[in-house]
Amino acid sequence: LMSHEDAFGYALLSKEDGGSELDGCILVGRCEKGHRFGPLYAKTESQALLLLHKTIGDLDEGNIIAEIFGSNEKGLKVLQKLVLSWAGMDYYRMWLGGGVPEEQQDIGKGRTAMFAIN
Repeated sequence: LMSHEDAFGYALLSKEDGGSELDGCILVGRCEKGHRFGPLYAKTESQALLLLHKTIGDLDEGNIIAEIFGSNEKGLKVLQKLVLSWAGMDYYRMWLGGGVPEEQQDIGKGRTAMFAIN
């Protein structure tokens, strides 16, 4: 995906025990009216904001579109800090047999570490 001319992204790494650990990442793609953000994963709100500020600073022009998973209050809070507003669209998910994937349950990364989806 990163080989596409209309997409770019950033990763936030920390060094530990001689190696590196992924603390956050963001992917951005072009869309009709600007840029679509997501996914945006980060361990903390400040890491998510750092990735967003870097990304927004590198954009040329156009709108920013980001989707937030379900009731991810941290994701909404981060995007509101950037003065982004709700576009008037809600998404509802249905799961076959009611089996919600682990990552999208209340304790999963969908609600705790994913600040934007695409």
